[in-house]
Amino acid sequence: MPNGNNNQEYGPESAIGLYPPQHEMLEGLMADLDATTEAAYESIIETICGIVDDSQPVEQYDGSLGVSTAFVDEKQRPVGQLQWDSNLADLYDDPGNVSGVRWCTGTLLSHNLFLSAGHCFDSNPPMPWRVPRIDGTNTPISPDEIRTVMHVNFDYQVDENGNQRPEVEFEIDELVEYRLGGLDIAIVRLAGHPGSLFGMGQAAPADATVGDMMAIIGHPAGVPKRVEAGPVTQFQGDRIRYNDIDTLGGNSGSAIWHEKSGKIVGVHTNGGCNSQGTGSNFGVRIERIRAESPTINRLDHAPFPLAGGVYTVRQESSGRFLDAHQSSGNDFSVVTRTAQNNNTQKWRFTPVGLVCTIRQLSSNRYVDAHENQANDFSAVTRTAQANDTQKWVAMPVPGQLSTYTLQQLRNGRFLDAHVTSGADFSVVTRTAQNNDTQQWRLARLPNGSFTVTQVVNGRFMDAHQNQANDFSVVTRTAQNNDTQRWDFTTVGTVYEIEQVSSGRHVDAHENQANDFSVVTRPTQNNDTQRWIATYLGGQSYTLQQLSSGRFLDAHQSSAEDFSVVTRTAQNNDTQRWLIG
Repeated sequence: MPNGNNNQEYGPESAIGLYPPQHEMLEGLMADLDATTEAAYESIIETICGIVDDSQPVEQYDGSLGVSTAFVDEKQRPVGQLQWDSNLADLYDDPGNVSGVRWCTGTLLSHNLFLSAGHCFDSNPPMPWRVPRIDGTNTPISPDEIRTVMHVNFDYQVDENGNQRPEVEFEIDELVEYRLGGLDIAIVRLAGHPGSLFGMGQAAPADATVGDMMAIIGHPAGVPKRVEAGPVTQFQGDRIRYNDIDTLGGNSGSAIWHEKSGKIVGVHTNGGCNSQGTGSNFGVRIERIRAESPTINRLDHAPFPLAGGVYTVRQESSGRFLDAHQSSGNDFSVVTRTAQNNNTQKWRFTPVGLVCTIRQLSSNRYVDAHENQANDFSAVTRTAQANDTQKWVAMPVPGQLSTYTLQQLRNGRFLDAHVTSGADFSVVTRTAQNNDTQQWRLARLPNGSFTVTQVVNGRFMDAHQNQANDFSVVTRTAQNNDTQRWDFTTVGTVYEIEQVSSGRHVDAHENQANDFSVVTRPTQNNDTQRWIATYLGGQSYTLQQLSSGRFLDAHQSSAEDFSVVTRTAQNNDTQRWLIG
């Protein structure tokens, strides 16, 4: 791509990254939702380009900034906000002054990798900010410790009517990359799989071109999510510049979205605009990020969902390949071995179903279910929880077009429904009944959503819209409105996995006496041989046994024969598998 220098020169600039305003100003802004209006920003215009801030709340965006409303609707979803935990005084003798502060912005690149600015994790931010000190010293905590006392909020925004949405919070498990090559960039790994709820962005392969339209979506001054847009004006060294995109402290770490490709062409880091219109804001350009970040480049490789076919499966932590003994004397046990380049290490993945979240269009709430008899295991809608109670395994019913069973991943119970008005036709979960009450026909609508009808009676899945009725899910006759329209988002795929050399299927013992060891067995056609592959980015997946919910893992020593087992979630590289 061209260097893009438009010969405009900018005056001296601070190399300090853009931070949010100090407490007093921030508290004033957060006390009133009117803080999202231009007037509230005019007192902190250090990085507004010109006199007036043009940014708009993402769900109230009117399409006037140069990018479409559909573009903003899609790109705002994976954008989250870094916030300090509020209990720093309980953890440190000297907690600094950042407790609870809404700090920076970032964007999901995979189901759990989150891209932001490096300075958001710096130990010595500029005054007036002061991070916690190591107890008994005046030494600030390290960037890696900083991530342990921060979290990321998604959906911190107002809806189209100006009402605050409930936030969904994720802890930070790992500082994956921090200022590699001297760039003001950081990548962290979040707990769980937020990308299954909020989607993810993708890094562009190369820089944009001067004049291309960009959008920055983030949390200026720590307020609910907003969007601004404008053209690229210059490339200069590591920097991508823009002099008509308003930002504020708190926008740091925001992805710079390319309108033409829909991909990320940089990370916003610094302000330089002023009311005279002679400066520019800037960030780190994508070509420089790619030159330094192995994580960004690793995310380019594998598609999602994983297509059916033959693959090798390699454990991230050890680099060893999935293999299996070929004799009953060894119980056909699955192990990891160094590369053998033969069919014992080749595995055929056959897709047999999908794992989805199900969101009601009218309320933006997700199908979930009570897990106790006292509540009749009733299905309800809830705000995003990012856990397995809101993930549903959709398995096609043989011989029935567009008909599925819907099984709650958390407990394996099937979506069912009462068929009488006395029970309000309420939807519940039940153990397998193998009848029409647990079969659901999906019909795709022009907008990409689905109606869901119960096969036994043709009634449509719907849900109450109020707390008084516990937002319970029911079936109703056709209403032709958004209470009966459901968005299905694929978050994983169910596979049967067959060893090419033996034709035997991956299975696992389900008891401690056998160490939950993984074996190969002849085809059983049941859930012990069905494995959910959840995409983590690049070639990385978790493999979760459908029957038990336990994750494929492996011993790391020869004393244990590097044997493969299933374990509860560990959220580490022993449970991450490179499939390629």
